[in-house]
Amino acid sequence: MERDHTLERELLEQVNAPEGFAEEVLARLDHTEAKYGNSGWEKLVDVLLQEMQEEAADIAGWGVGAAYKLDETQRQRLLVAIRLGAAAWGELQELREQLATAVP
Repeated sequence: MERDHTLERELLEQVNAPEGFAEEVLARLDHTEAKYGNSGWEKLVDVLLQEMQEEAADIAGWGVGAAYKLDETQRQRLLVAIRLGAAAWGELQELREQLATAVP
């Protein structure tokens, strides 16, 4: 599957991410494409969404590890990121359930 660079930029603009986020995402996509090609895009959408869910859970896991090294004020900021990871996980779960029960 061929990447659509215009679509990628449009999607990343729509999320109103902090400065540097879109550039990092695109650089990671470019790196992966150069190293492995785009064969991963051919996976079923549920497999791609499941992978995203696992990454969202990783945010919480890495956050728990980092929390041990932070003071209380810093942990409160970290909790924001963990909450966002949890919200992403929940949204993806609902989307996967919706797709699984959709009538073709």
